[in-house]
Amino acid sequence: MILMIFTNVGQLTTNIVARNISIARVNLENPNNLLSIASDVASDVAKALGLANGQTLSPPQQIKWGLYSHCAYYGNNKPVCTPRGFGQQFDPVKALTTDMGLTFSSGVNSFYENDKRISNLHDKSVAAFYLVFLGTIFAGVAFLITCLIHMSALVIAAFFSFLSFAMLVCGASIWTYIVHRFKDIASAPYMFDYGNSLWFTWASVGCTLFAIPALAASSLASRRRYYEEPYY
Repeated sequence: MILMIFTNVGQLTTNIVARNISIARVNLENPNNLLSIASDVASDVAKALGLANGQTLSPPQQIKWGLYSHCAYYGNNKPVCTPRGFGQQFDPVKALTTDMGLTFSSGVNSFYENDKRISNLHDKSVAAFYLVFLGTIFAGVAFLITCLIHMSALVIAAFFSFLSFAMLVCGASIWTYIVHRFKDIASAPYMFDYGNSLWFTWASVGCTLFAIPALAASSLASRRRYYEEPYY
């Protein structure tokens, strides 16, 4: 449950915890492919970073995705994040060209936009978001019910743990597949990598899987004690 809380707060704010948690990230390499930054976007970003008028704005070195928003990191300055949204798409090209206002050399954008291998990954990332979100909810419900320490409550908690496991393993698998596909076809200046919250999600998959037999065994032990204890 704690791991999934960390997963959900990734990139929500610019504090030291949230900004270091992401489910996927893009490193911007080979700046020779970068032609320009849209003037209106550059002005907004410079204002958000608190740069003085006339100070040159360098392109972001990294873009990190959380479940609800993504943030651009400009050197040692604080990150600039998009508005938070429920069920955002993992669309790196749109994030860089539209949200961050970057223009790259010819062929880079068209390669990603026309590549059939990633044409449907954006919609899959939305499905992965809802699976991870529901898995988090079910894990929280299972945790709260477990606190009742009753044989019936433990059976119900085991059921919710199973639902959480099913949702999380599907969501984590889809996210892993998406990032892996982008890593396979990546070319300069986009360099994709897995985020740490993806591993948090996989760890949660293992925890919920382990919790199912543990809760079931606890329920059986509680039932046995209930029937074996003498009545006075």
